[in-house]
Amino acid sequence: MSNNIEGNLPSSIGSLPSELDTMWLSLNKISGTIPQEIGNLKSLTVLLMHDNLFTGNIPSIMELWVNCQF
Repeated sequence: MSNNIEGNLPSSIGSLPSELDTMWLSLNKISGTIPQEIGNLKSLTVLLMHDNLFTGNIPSIMELWVNCQF
């Protein structure tokens, strides 16, 4: 299911509530790089971001998310 979200992910994504455990951003038109600040979301256990227009590298901080499914 698409929400037709377009544009870049803002660095403020890292300011979302620390209890957030699931984020579905798939099937949109999100572009640009994934901000390093996403690493602040340490409670994420599910992060779905497929079928977007991301460019660049995956932030290295995400390697530390041992409990997260991508």
